[in-house]
Amino acid sequence: MSALLGRTEPFCDFLSLTTPVDVLPVVLESVREFFKSFNVNLEGESCYRSASKGCLLWGTRHNVAWLSTSGAFLSDLRAVGMLNNYLCSLVSHPELGYMPHRVTRLDLTVDELSYPPDKLDRAYSLGVGGQVSLTRKAVKSSSIKKIYSPVLYDDSGRDTGTVYFGHRATSKVRLTCYDKTQERFAKGVVIPPTTRYELGVTGDMAVSLKDAANPAPCFYNFMPSNLLSKPFVVDWQAYGEGYVLERRECLPSVKLKARMQQSSELKAQLKVASQVGAHGFDYFVTIARQMYEDSQCTSGIHA
Repeated sequence: MSALLGRTEPFCDFLSLTTPVDVLPVVLESVREFFKSFNVNLEGESCYRSASKGCLLWGTRHNVAWLSTSGAFLSDLRAVGMLNNYLCSLVSHPELGYMPHRVTRLDLTVDELSYPPDKLDRAYSLGVGGQVSLTRKAVKSSSIKKIYSPVLYDDSGRDTGTVYFGHRATSKVRLTCYDKTQERFAKGVVIPPTTRYELGVTGDMAVSLKDAANPAPCFYNFMPSNLLSKPFVVDWQAYGEGYVLERRECLPSVKLKARMQQSSELKAQLKVASQVGAHGFDYFVTIARQMYEDSQCTSGIHA
């Protein structure tokens, strides 16, 4: 969260891309190689789940293959500093090199510390007044919708909810403003008053993986400044011109730490260890050391 602006840096909350169907096996091979450094579970034939239940899904339509990555999955990647390497794995094979692709949609998001009912009322008023533009033209009032309900987290008696600008099926850029505090409160989680701004930008607007790795220029290029002020950011470049995703080699120690931090099974084991008693952790370490020594002996036999 930026203390100066009272908001988060823009982050990618959804990514989808397409590639030729005959390239999909190579993409999946590249992704599986990356997952040796990032803990996931394969569910069924077309889904990987991350530690927080985020997902990477894939499939085919005619001669085109698609892959989509959820916000929770991307958040897990950012948490361990592996987002760029993941993006590289989608479009660049370690041995075969570049793989053709097209980014078809990005959701770019900012959370602002502000009182949502005020922000949403103002956004809707500006929108129906023809003063909100996501591209060169103002969003038509017929393409603006609000869904409100009473505020749950205070006794103001106000209404709050979500304001939509544009249509999901037809708009090349779509903006959703909603009360994040209300959403979290309904799930039993209390957070400070927070308004979320989420831009959905399609491939027709020439977005690229650069915008998933570094979302700020793209986000503020399309975000109306009368709804959220624009800080100083470099100009956005369509198609990611002048940008190269770099694959960084991870040290074994980095891979180990990341996999341990993401492992729900390890967390469950540590919880059981805490139930053993005062020396539960020492007992856990003893078992882990024995398993490690056994694996080294086995490795030596097969070497």
